[in-house]
Amino acid sequence: MSQSADVKKLPKADIHLHAETQARLERLVARQSGRSPHTWASRVKRVRELPEGMDRFDLLLTEKHVLDPEFEPDQIEDLDDDANFVAWLTDVMLDAAEEGTVLFEMRFGFGWSLRPGFMSRFQEAEAAARARHPGFHAETIITGVWPERPGAEQMFEACHRLKDEGLAGIDFIPEPYDREANWLGVHDWAAQAASAGLGINAHAGELSSANIAAALRVPGLTRIGHGVHAADTGRPAEGGRPV
Repeated sequence: MSQSADVKKLPKADIHLHAETQARLERLVARQSGRSPHTWASRVKRVRELPEGMDRFDLLLTEKHVLDPEFEPDQIEDLDDDANFVAWLTDVMLDAAEEGTVLFEMRFGFGWSLRPGFMSRFQEAEAAARARHPGFHAETIITGVWPERPGAEQMFEACHRLKDEGLAGIDFIPEPYDREANWLGVHDWAAQAASAGLGINAHAGELSSANIAAALRVPGLTRIGHGVHAADTGRPAEGGRPV
């Protein structure tokens, strides 16, 4: 039996980390240049000052130097450079592997599907991590998929091509995120992706119960990201899936 098949049979806990791209890359650059990494203390303070909701969520996605005046943007290298990209990926994977992770799933925004050599670079980093931790296994998911976003059709077609190169799945994120979104068009895309062998995930229920029921009707769906407000719906099971 292949290692991949063994990994699929294991029970899993989803330890979900967010918004680490720049911070991790800055830490790697600091290590390579022999300086201490930035602490991001003022950024953390400003985020914590806001109550849970879209304002806090939007602040998390704001450029780091806007939130932290002590941070110098030139401390961040460009991830468009393949060497930086692979080094960053390898660093992330090694962190996970050294903590005992067996299956590591890394999510990338929708636009990354267009990056030349994307899966090759990902697999290069996975091989480097597995050289030190043979039991480690990494997969990647393209997230932020939504038909109404600019350029969405081109990026979705790229995801289909990446399936043949090893992409594990796609993740639909509705807009608006905290209110009921228009899911028209999602079902066709999900059915196409599932028939091509891609896993189907959807973000819903992180900030409100909106979109949970709609997400559960998506063809091929196997997981909901976050979903912490699912208990607020007060609805019985629908189609065998808890709502």
